[in-house]
Amino acid sequence: KYTWRGNVRELQHVVERAVIFSDDSLLCADAFLFRSGERNSPGKQEILNLKQLEREAVERAIKLSGGNMTRAAEYLGITRFALYRKLEKPDE
Repeated sequence: KYTWRGNVRELQHVVERAVIFSDDSLLCADAFLFRSGERNSPGKQEILNLKQLEREAVERAIKLSGGNMTRAAEYLGITRFALYRKLEKPDE
């Protein structure tokens, strides 16, 4: 149970992120990241650094959009130009 305190746009972004990060075709409550920052309890999943997490989010958004970069950028909440810049960055 979660009391929603955000606006509709924030809700849309939360749902989009859940779709991007979910491995399942059906979203369950566990797929949503709430402001507490907890998705699963610590220790149940591998902890990724921010660069890895960003790269994974970009890859999933591109896959989810069927390669449509404009839509992938929308899923991520960034501009298409910003998405291309992220893709140009070498993995470190």
